[in-house]
Amino acid sequence: MCYREHWDPSAAITTLKKYEDSAREWGLGPNEYASDRNKCYQVMKSQHDLIAKEQKKLQDFLSRNAILRIKYSLLGGAKGVFRSRAAIEDAKVYKEKYYKLLRDAQLARRDKSVDKKALHKLNRRLGWDAVTEQRVLEKLEDIRVDPEKYWYLFSDDVLLLKSDTGKTDLEASDQSEQNQNCTNMPIRA
Repeated sequence: MCYREHWDPSAAITTLKKYEDSAREWGLGPNEYASDRNKCYQVMKSQHDLIAKEQKKLQDFLSRNAILRIKYSLLGGAKGVFRSRAAIEDAKVYKEKYYKLLRDAQLARRDKSVDKKALHKLNRRLGWDAVTEQRVLEKLEDIRVDPEKYWYLFSDDVLLLKSDTGKTDLEASDQSEQNQNCTNMPIRA
């Protein structure tokens, strides 16, 4: 039989000895152990068949639903949820940067970027070159996003005081007192 199966007799003897030791370890005779191993093999084979069948169903389902394949790859495996959250956050940051660059490019194309001469005048008035075009654009974006923070830019009274640059602070306070007195005086007909 060993010659028919192309099995070296010395290897067969060693294998059968290991088999007998394993049967003794389980507390079974060689025939009982062989029967038990066959049952275990059948159970294992049916489990492998079931796994293969379910994997085939999953592959068919994923091929029909392409977007789920992407989500499955993100969520599958260890730390899948954390990786997907990080990917979503990265996508949001990328999207914000993309739209900011797009908006800046559109402003530059329409020639509505910061006026270089006016920026130079501002820096000369301040006495140092601290205000850059990027800083002005950042402030504009900040005003656009949170206008309530810059309420004083939209108040007519504050703008009136700020636009009256020719007067000193003392003259400006006298002028505001006169304005208050005028409003408090009764109107005579």
